[in-house]
Amino acid sequence: IGLLRDIHESSGSTVILIGEEDLPQDLQRWENIHGRMLDWVPAAPACMADLDHLIGIYCEGVSLEPKFKEHLLKASQNSIRRVCVNLAKVAEFARARGVEQVDLSSWGKEPFFACAAPKRRRELA
Repeated sequence: IGLLRDIHESSGSTVILIGEEDLPQDLQRWENIHGRMLDWVPAAPACMADLDHLIGIYCEGVSLEPKFKEHLLKASQNSIRRVCVNLAKVAEFARARGVEQVDLSSWGKEPFFACAAPKRRRELA
């Protein structure tokens, strides 16, 4: 926190802190940092507009059917990070199959990344 304060004071620049939901409460321990906050803006859930924008970054050149995009957004639990990971996974899927369009039927039962911890090997047997 001291280093963060030094960076802010020496650069005169705006510093954006991105963290967990408890970050505002955690920073209350350091009034000299907490008192400098201009605004607290919570992260919003990913929406279709976010997904459409991210397709051009993580899944360039691949067309996604609207129902498939809805499925991907829901499977990603409206998390921007998961949407990005899953779009990259769709791009890899399309490249491996040499296709330029992905829909629900072509995706089939392929899993999406949902951040679930893997089961222990004992539980798989």
